[in-house]
Amino acid sequence: HRAVAFLLHAKKYRKKEMPKLAPDCPEFHFQVAKKHRGKRVGTQLIIHFLEQLPAGRHEKVCMQITACEASKPLEFYTSIKYKGDQIWKVYDRKETGMYTKKEKKKWDLGPVVENITLIADRRKLLLYFGSKA
Repeated sequence: HRAVAFLLHAKKYRKKEMPKLAPDCPEFHFQVAKKHRGKRVGTQLIIHFLEQLPAGRHEKVCMQITACEASKPLEFYTSIKYKGDQIWKVYDRKETGMYTKKEKKKWDLGPVVENITLIADRRKLLLYFGSKA
């Protein structure tokens, strides 16, 4: 149900909520259910996605996160470093209309929910995760 709602919302509001000058890079979206969080499921999904990309074709990758009171703070991602270099950098951030007031209350999302687009160097990200790719 939420996946369909997301796709419909993304189709309708893409121009309003997505960066106007998005970088030329693959973008991935996934959500790890609460019961599976903290078990490296998200990490494995990121590694799998990055390893599927043709070598030498995509230097940068994008990730869009939903940031709100109930999610990991943006600083979780922007504090990730590889050999002292910040991996994820904020490319764009906008408040989203994806959730109604009722949904925000039901899921304890807080009053503001943002879509934040992050950009990273693919190779550094793979090295950070310990991938051999």
